[in-house]
Amino acid sequence: RLLDYLHQQVPPYIHRRIQPSHLIRPNMSHGSSQVVLVDFGELRGLTVDSGSYDSVVYIAPEQQVGEDGPLSDLYALGVTLLNLLTGQEPDAFYRLGDDEFRLQVKDVPSIGPDVAEIIQKLTHPQPDRRFESAAAVAEALQQLL
Repeated sequence: RLLDYLHQQVPPYIHRRIQPSHLIRPNMSHGSSQVVLVDFGELRGLTVDSGSYDSVVYIAPEQQVGEDGPLSDLYALGVTLLNLLTGQEPDAFYRLGDDEFRLQVKDVPSIGPDVAEIIQKLTHPQPDRRFESAAAVAEALQQLL
């Protein structure tokens, strides 16, 4: 919901730093187990040269060349999901595919095919082949429950 809200603003706000270290589960007295996205210090204007990322694998290909948008956040979300589900750094899952070097999730044994398909779409190197919005990602994930 947060990403959808940020991306719907005019102009859209792009987090640009989605990665596991920017997700926390705060201790709440009412027992909520909700995960929270933090570190909005560079909500705008982040460049790859700033050294703000823990790992380059969380940066969308277009962002690595200085272009980004809401779909760049979705790429980072997909890589982050892979890390959270496997406990492994995502660079272990990059392979040369049919036409390019990219994240290959279908062969990760601990991830079911439906979740793998969502992560694969989120991390497609071409932004126009990813989900069209954070709301569409949330809907696809909700359908798995």
